[in-house]
Amino acid sequence: MREKGCERIRAVKSWILGLFVICLITVGMRSFAAEASLTENPEHVFDYAGLFDENAGTDLEELAGQLEEEMEAAVLVLTVEESGGLSARETADSFYFDNGYDERYGEDGLVFLIDMDNREIYLGTYGDMIDVLTDRRIQAVLDEAYGYVSDGAYAEGAEAALLAAESWYKRGVPSNQYEYQEDTGKIIPHRSIRWYEAVFAVSVSALTAGSVCLGVVRQYKMRDGAGEGNVMSYQSSLNFRFGPGEDRLLHTAVTHVLIPRRPPGGGGRGGGHMGMGSRPGRSTTHSYGGHRAGGGGRKF
Repeated sequence: MREKGCERIRAVKSWILGLFVICLITVGMRSFAAEASLTENPEHVFDYAGLFDENAGTDLEELAGQLEEEMEAAVLVLTVEESGGLSARETADSFYFDNGYDERYGEDGLVFLIDMDNREIYLGTYGDMIDVLTDRRIQAVLDEAYGYVSDGAYAEGAEAALLAAESWYKRGVPSNQYEYQEDTGKIIPHRSIRWYEAVFAVSVSALTAGSVCLGVVRQYKMRDGAGEGNVMSYQSSLNFRFGPGEDRLLHTAVTHVLIPRRPPGGGGRGGGHMGMGSRPGRSTTHSYGGHRAGGGGRKF
């Protein structure tokens, strides 16, 4: 009996040990599959130039995914070895729109590109990110990445660019932001109502309406049942009379002033985009296939 009991105990232990091993193998396979999905099936980082090692690519994929959720805008990192004759701007725009990434968040998004063919880093902005990342802010983002990329630390440069873009996103749209349409020359100011402006407007409107109503009530004595029996007694206070009138033109003057037309601000690096000499709140845009796009680049 004792031998049979020992055998049963050994069988139970073997079964538990086998189950434990199976669990470890399952967890390991899931972890491997998750890591493989980040590197082999990327959603945010597309390293076609082979500039990132496996760990760096995985870290960038995770960072871009986190920032995408935070900013509610597509966040993409792209590297290319051959551009096929396209400029860095055209490469970023075509990758973003032609692959349907503009449909993730209603066209809101950004692309940080390292173009090894044109030797240029480029930050493409789309949708609401155009208003947030003005021309000067784009140059500030490129400043953070430039030193790393120039030294061959491409993953660190991409990470620095994404973190800088996040920092500007947290600051929101600048109060003096406006859009300059490169294709048409139009200037479109950005206007957003802040909460204190809304409160002030409602308060002024309420006070104005209240004062008018109170003045009418006091003037015609229409409160507390005053004027009972003679509802139209307020007519007695009317002193308006029609009479002949005549308008005379006394003086006219015409002044001519020549307003000089200033050309748009000069472009920085990256296909005529903004340098640091542009106005602080300016966001330069262009059209790509009927879509609105912004951005700026820098050679390295």
